[in-house]
Amino acid sequence: MIYGGTGVTINNMMIMGKSNTNLIMRYSKLQRVTALSLLVFFIAFLLISEAFIITNAEHECLGKNCPICNLLHQIQNTIKQIGIAIAIALFTITSLFIFCTILKKLFLNAIVLQKPVDAKVRINI
Repeated sequence: MIYGGTGVTINNMMIMGKSNTNLIMRYSKLQRVTALSLLVFFIAFLLISEAFIITNAEHECLGKNCPICNLLHQIQNTIKQIGIAIAIALFTITSLFIFCTILKKLFLNAIVLQKPVDAKVRINI
């Protein structure tokens, strides 16, 4: 393990600094297309569901076992559950980001990153 000026080098891989492009996860074209299509289907589901709720909000109800009322309740519950899941995911991601930022600050302050030139180290080859 070598401590360098722009980051910590372990086996010729930069952990942090300008040379960390090797550690960035590269997504394949299939993964990007899959993620984009899931996003499009999710947004389409929300828009179609909301349109169905708006158009059938004041329908002629058939009573206790009205299929339109049952479908409206199912759609509303699904949208609530999706909203709760998104809120939980955002809270978790934010908490992890804050935790990692605090750990990074604690451990980077403990390690003095110094360039060999600053330490006046002469490397004879």
